[in-house]
Amino acid sequence: MGIGAAAETADFSKKPEKKFYIAPQPTDTAVAITAFQSLHYVDFNLKDSQDSETDNEYGGEDGSLDASDVALGDIRSAGDMTTRLCLNEIGFHLAHAYGAPATSGVGPYVHVFNSGAARLPLATSVLEDGTRRQTGNSVVYGGIKVDIDRGAAFQKVGIPLFARQAAWTDSAALAGVDTVAAVARLFVPKNGWVCKINDVAVGKLITAGVDYQTPVNEDRYVGSSVTADALWVGERSCTNNLVLRHLTQAQLAAFDAPFKMELIGTDATGMTMSILTPRVIAPKPDIEEDGLLYRAVINGTASKTEGGSPLPMQTITLTNGIATY
Repeated sequence: MGIGAAAETADFSKKPEKKFYIAPQPTDTAVAITAFQSLHYVDFNLKDSQDSETDNEYGGEDGSLDASDVALGDIRSAGDMTTRLCLNEIGFHLAHAYGAPATSGVGPYVHVFNSGAARLPLATSVLEDGTRRQTGNSVVYGGIKVDIDRGAAFQKVGIPLFARQAAWTDSAALAGVDTVAAVARLFVPKNGWVCKINDVAVGKLITAGVDYQTPVNEDRYVGSSVTADALWVGERSCTNNLVLRHLTQAQLAAFDAPFKMELIGTDATGMTMSILTPRVIAPKPDIEEDGLLYRAVINGTASKTEGGSPLPMQTITLTNGIATY
């Protein structure tokens, strides 16, 4: 059965008990939150680390501690979650990776997410795999990666997650977590993607990967506007990697200058997802022979400025039946 077929509306995971719950968290301290959005995930890995450091802040005449004593640093929790690309569910993730969208329409609704938010929202997240549940407070998304492959079993989204200090905890039940109903699933068929360069449809899309990263670090200083050990975001980056067939010589000439690139996916009901990179810098594509055809391999990097005016590195637009994210 093809991806996006009408009958394929159940949970895509072989283990349907895998669920991801997320709710906004307005501060960097643990707070009671209800109305978690019920989502899905395929894989997740979590790592806790705590470094040993040389403590140079103690010692002296009182002899409390020697400056060379070893001290334990902060506990850091980080992981990567993978989920299937659903045109409804991804909006909840984008709201945390990019910030709230600008929404218009009365159904279908149009949600426009722009990268580059000055401050990303914190979240409380719960992962459930049937045997254990892990809850994270003060969780920040470190970006989002969309992978499209016509030959793969499904198109996927990768999300790096960071938690402040020892935020992830295990529990046996979702005590106190009030979940809302899962949204309907919208999947793009394998042949449902189009690539446009400078607003012109080009070639046939074979694979595509768009990786937007927001480095997350800990702020260990206390000031008037900074909380000790809070999370903050660093310089962002966005890369695009595509494989196309049937590019003409005229289309290859577009790579002589910065160009606009857009990936548009459409599901069986006409709902869409547009991944727009306004300004891409890329060398001439590498051409690979493939029998009687040839493939163009594109490796591009997004620029955030054009003519001195700031632009988002990436704009993702969802057209679906979800009223608000």
